[in-house]
Amino acid sequence: SAATRILSRLGEANALQGNGAIRSEIGTEVETDAVLARTNAMVITETLAALDRGRVPFIVGGTDELEEMVRDVYRLMDGQPGLHPDFFGFKNWSEVVAFANSDEGEGVRAFVSLVLQNGPGGLWTAIHRSADEESSANIAISTAHKAKGCEWDSVRLATDFTTDTNDDIGLADEESRL
Repeated sequence: SAATRILSRLGEANALQGNGAIRSEIGTEVETDAVLARTNAMVITETLAALDRGRVPFIVGGTDELEEMVRDVYRLMDGQPGLHPDFFGFKNWSEVVAFANSDEGEGVRAFVSLVLQNGPGGLWTAIHRSADEESSANIAISTAHKAKGCEWDSVRLATDFTTDTNDDIGLADEESRL
């Protein structure tokens, strides 16, 4: 029903039909098999939280992009320009922090906040404490884009999603599709 409500916002007239043999529900469980996030910053946030709860996270799609972002933080802190698209054009970390605090910096604000709270070393450690194989983990953490085609028994949406399927106010088509 929730999925049908979202799809109807996009013009779909047919209701989805679930498998009656499989019980499903929308709830608020924290300890699920997977967490889907919108952003890389939230993937790291969820990875840190899983590790704090004694869980073994697996980052779907690998850690290369997250590692690149943290490497760029170190580069920028050393006064070298960043290479990741989020940091391209910045000459040092102070410029990134100033940009994150501006109206235009919303896209990097959460990641910068994570760096300021945990330090780049804390993020690097969290990334490298995650499992290399999903079979070695007890929770999968992913952006929604990298999770396409994956299946888990229980999934939680991270807090960077708009999750109220009953609220039509201000939900853009792009958000509905995601």
